[in-house]
Parts: sequence; structure tokens; C-alpha cells
Amino acid sequence: MLKRLCTFIIALALPFLLVVSSIRILANDWFIYFEYSRPGFPPDAYGFTLEQRTPLALIGMHSVLPQSEGIILLERATLPDGSLAFNQREIKHMTDVRSLIEKVYPAQLIGLALMVMLAILLRKSTQWRTLIPKGLRWGAALTLTLLAVLIAYIFINFDSFFLTFHQAFFEGDSFAFLYTDTLIRLYPEQFWSDAAITIGAMTVVMALIILVLSQIWLKRVTRNA
Repeated sequence: MLKRLCTFIIALALPFLLVVSSIRILANDWFIYFEYSRPGFPPDAYGFTLEQRTPLALIGMHSVLPQSEGIILLERATLPDGSLAFNQREIKHMTDVRSLIEKVYPAQLIGLALMVMLAILLRKSTQWRTLIPKGLRWGAALTLTLLAVLIAYIFINFDSFFLTFHQAFFEGDSFAFLYTDTLIRLYPEQFWSDAAITIGAMTVVMALIILVLSQIWLKRVTRNA
């Protein structure tokens, strides 16, 4: 019973660990440059040039990452005319985003570390050494199932997905901005649609790799039992 419970917990944790891993890969300068340079990405309707838009977009992303200076990056950022780039509603929302990331990033690292430690500690136990590969196998299958549903949802109605996501993780309506607000001008809907699809695709790839490797791992430990 205890072994089944532990397997279940590992399986449930894996989708979270993989999605956060994908976010970590995506939340870097390369994605901003890629999006802004790719054909079909919408230009700013209110006049930002690429040279003006890119540094502000990088500032916005860096402000929510734990290793950065933080929200002060937004508070001192300015537009080409010298005025403040971000209003208080935008700063409040990005503060909430940073707070969320500061919780999920460490949780992901702790989860990964616990799995590695368990795999090492249980590798010689005839009763428990199948725990990690079984948990990973079921977790990978669960991840693929959930993502199939989620990606279909995104393609069918991205606006509904975007609203539901923000309502689940943020209080109030701090994420509702005017089209003239800097955050919308830097990160239009196409940006978030591309980000969601990219995160989903990377997570699918990682889940498939884990599914294959966990099956090989399970066969080996079963054969050597």
C-alpha cells in the first residue's frame, strides 16, 4: 500500500516538474529574440521600434526571475520620451508573477532532488527499487494525457485558457491591461500563444524521453531482481 502511494505521488508530481523545467528553458533571452525576429510576429501598434521594444521586453522578463534585481527593474525603466515605462497595475501584476515563480522554482528543484535521492537510496532494495521507474512511467503517461487535452484547449480557445490560467494563479484582475499598456505592447497575445505551445511541445518531448527511459530502467531492475 505504501509503495503504491509513493508511486502515485511521483506520478502526480512529474507533470509539474516537467512543465516548470520547460518554463525555465523558455524564460531566457533567446525566446524574446526568437519571437521578435520570426516572420508574422505582430509589430507594436503604438510605435515601439524593434530597438526600443527588445530591451524593455528583456527587462520585463528579468524582473520576475529569482536571480535578477527584481521589480526595481520595472520601476526605473523608461520609455523613449523619458516617462516611466510601467504603471502601478503592471508593476503589481509582475510582482505577483515573481512571487509565484519564487515558489515554484524551488519546489521543482526540491522535487527533482528528492527523486534523485530516492533512486540512489532504493537502488539496492529488491522491494523498492522499482518505485522510481514505475512512478516516472506513470507520470510520463499522465503528463502526455494532460498535455493532449490542454494543447487542444489552447488551439480551440486560447483566450479562455489564458483567462482561466490567470484566474487560477492570481487574485483580482491585475492581469487585465489596456492595449496601450507597455506589457501588452511588449507581450501581445501571439507571444503568449507561442510560449504556451512551446512549453507544451518541450514538455511532451521530455515526457516521451522519460517514458522510454523509465521502461528500460524498469526492465533492467526487474531482470536483475
